[in-house]
Amino acid sequence: MINTLAISERLAKEGFTEAQAKALAEELFERSSDSDLVTKADLAVGLSKLKSDLVTWLLILIGMILGAYALIIGQAAVVIHFLQQAKP
Repeated sequence: MINTLAISERLAKEGFTEAQAKALAEELFERSSDSDLVTKADLAVGLSKLKSDLVTWLLILIGMILGAYALIIGQAAVVIHFLQQAKP
């Protein structure tokens, strides 16, 4: 939470007029209150979901690689079988 009074007083002390200091402090407060800001808890939830999604996609990728490997081995076995039968 932003302490607008402290900001306003600090700005006034540094040479801003009271109106300028108040307006700037209020603007900072409004901008910091936007729903676009993220808390540590929000980040933790997002990071947890990201990790979960990453593991899911990694497992899918591993499955696809193993499936492709099995397909290649199967095709190689069929080719070897036909080559062995073709020998006189």
